[in-house]
Amino acid sequence: MKDTFHRPVALALAFELGLDPTTIKPDQDLHRDLGLQFFDVVFVAQRLEEVLAIQIPLRALDGVRTVIELTRIVSLAPRKARKSVISTMRPAGQTHGGFRS
Repeated sequence: MKDTFHRPVALALAFELGLDPTTIKPDQDLHRDLGLQFFDVVFVAQRLEEVLAIQIPLRALDGVRTVIELTRIVSLAPRKARKSVISTMRPAGQTHGGFRS
C-alpha cells in the first residue's frame, strides 16, 4: 500500500522543491536531506489533501522525519466526505424555503 502512495508524495515533494520526482527516495530525511521545515511539510500535506481528497490532521505531521513516514501518514489518512449530489438537488421550481418564486 505504501508503494501506491509513494508516487504522489514524491511528486508533491518534487514540485515543492523543484526536483525530479525520481530523485525522491523513501529513506530521505525531510529536514536534513531535503531541507524542508515544518511549514513546508504542512504545505506539501495540504497539496496532497487536495489532490487525493484526504484529510491529514496537523498533529499527524508533528515529528515526521522521512519520506516513508509521510507516505505512511498519507496512506492512512481518511478520505474527505463528499457531498451527495442528491442532497444538493431541489425539485423543479422549488427555492430554499420550499416556495415557488
